[in-house]
Amino acid sequence: HHVASILHERVLQQRLQRERARLTEAQSVARVGSWETDLATFDVAWSEQTHRIFGTDARTFQPTHPAFMELVHPDDRAAVDAAFVASTTAPGEHAIEHRVVRPDGIICQVEERWRVFFDDDGHATRAVGTCQDI
Repeated sequence: HHVASILHERVLQQRLQRERARLTEAQSVARVGSWETDLATFDVAWSEQTHRIFGTDARTFQPTHPAFMELVHPDDRAAVDAAFVASTTAPGEHAIEHRVVRPDGIICQVEERWRVFFDDDGHATRAVGTCQDI
């Protein structure tokens, strides 16, 4: 029984790896990245494609909300920050277009779409979204 359980676990891990690879490929083709923010800890995770869009190196750049805001064009920061803060009290989907100043100096236009999830008490717990180089 123990061996069967281990084999089953390996099969599940292989499926998960294949699905992750497919998602990474699909995001690359679509030029759409994904991200998630834990609103209790403000831990942030970016997909490989999100790093490509923002011109950051996943091995050295730690995505945080302040680090993200530093990449947002200075003229767009207030609107991006206001949209995100407002979304933490408003259920539903949210979107904003803004400019990004990549570390190499290139300015690109992105569209961010996200949804905030709430616990049973109505507190915002996490935000999950996408970004697309438009």
